[in-house]
Amino acid sequence: MPVTLKKLTWQDRNELPETHARTELVDGDPVVTPVPCRTRRRICEELGIMIRQFALARWAPSHVRNGLQLDPGTIFGATY
Repeated sequence: MPVTLKKLTWQDRNELPETHARTELVDGDPVVTPVPCRTRRRICEELGIMIRQFALARWAPSHVRNGLQLDPGTIFGATY
């Protein structure tokens, strides 16, 4: 005889014990994602730095590329 499991609700998920892993519900089934390892985090950080450098070199105005710091609320010389 097949066993059918109860689909979980959001309230059921909140009653699960706390862990450091991310717990999600997908169609009522709990899915646990393990905490990323340090290597993955380092690779993501380095990739983010590379993307930022590429974007600044490609699309940023010259005063931003040259390291000019703008005050908060200042967008390309216009203040709001």
